[in-house]
Amino acid sequence: MKKNIELLISWLTDTGVINREGEISCSTNNGYYWRTGSYKYVYNEVTGYSVSAFVYLYKTFADESYLNLAKDAAAYLLNIQDREDSSGVNGAFFYGYRLPRKERIDLYYTFDNFIIINGLLDLHSVTGEPALLQAALICADWILKYMRYDGVPGGFYAKYDRGADTKIFRTADFAGDLGVLHGKIAVPFLKLWRIVGDDRYRKAAVDALDFCLTLQNEDGSFWANKRKVYVFSHAMCYAAEGLMYAYHALGEDRYRIAATAALNFLKGKLQPNGSLLHIYKDKNLLRGALFSVFPFSATDASSQYVRLALLCADSAKSAENIKLYDVDKVIKFLVSSQVMETKDPNLRGAVWHKISERWGIKRMSPVVSTWCSQFCLQAFIEYERSNKDQARFFIEHLY
Repeated sequence: MKKNIELLISWLTDTGVINREGEISCSTNNGYYWRTGSYKYVYNEVTGYSVSAFVYLYKTFADESYLNLAKDAAAYLLNIQDREDSSGVNGAFFYGYRLPRKERIDLYYTFDNFIIINGLLDLHSVTGEPALLQAALICADWILKYMRYDGVPGGFYAKYDRGADTKIFRTADFAGDLGVLHGKIAVPFLKLWRIVGDDRYRKAAVDALDFCLTLQNEDGSFWANKRKVYVFSHAMCYAAEGLMYAYHALGEDRYRIAATAALNFLKGKLQPNGSLLHIYKDKNLLRGALFSVFPFSATDASSQYVRLALLCADSAKSAENIKLYDVDKVIKFLVSSQVMETKDPNLRGAVWHKISERWGIKRMSPVVSTWCSQFCLQAFIEYERSNKDQARFFIEHLY
């Protein structure tokens, strides 16, 4: 496991997944397109994950180089944050840049901004730098002013399209309006509430979780959004993460119960190889038929599952939880999904995103997505810590 962790860190810090030059220096790309050897766009959400991940590594290993990487990524984000008082995007972070021309993508996703706020607050918890908190506050206020869904308490619009001047994004896709993934708001907004004492942030988090709970089924699963077409394991884990953080911050047992029910549903869906699939309970018959022939295992959701399982008990019960939730089995899948031997230095150490195996043929997604490796890194480290019966602290550094 030590070698796996070292290679993951190396991939996240030493390869082209981090940009090194010009105005996008220290930003993070969405992933590596291994078939073409290219990077297609800077992803500001994933740069927010990078800030949190590097802070987490600094807190774990006490290595200043990780703190410097977090500071550099945050400096990039502060530099590109919209600060136009007269616009409808003041305080917000846009999607990213298309590469190689560095063309700005003027879409503003609510969820992306949650993650960036969380990264800035994670770094602020270490440095106390006022600019980080100020940037997080004005971004949070943009979300509360512009992105709350009209007539649905706790619901959010998914995105604002600046070019079209619209924030209507109605779709059955998990990334659409009124999505369960917005339950992740509880992590950054409850942090903000605890820092500045403004109850608007606590109420926004509670309302969002209450909305998410309307999407939870009796079996513990969550519909991807209000349209209730399918269960998307990755987004469902986001909601469960928000619930677990709310339990940690507010002490209300209903959040723990709902998150545990979600975890139990996912446990029942683990594949023989220890993975989670992308989609369950799909009402789209054509897509369901396609996925029944070529089901994709998802390393992002599988990594999130490990983290959630480890969060469901204190360290004294960690060994029991590992056995209860088949964490060893999931870890084996994740280890098998890491690229260990390759001639491509920009691929070695990364974790495949989606994997499908049928009739002896193994198919990999054309991109190794950065967030999968970021999630897997934390899952590996915390799994190691639990095996060594070390105190678990990562609820405050969950990204």
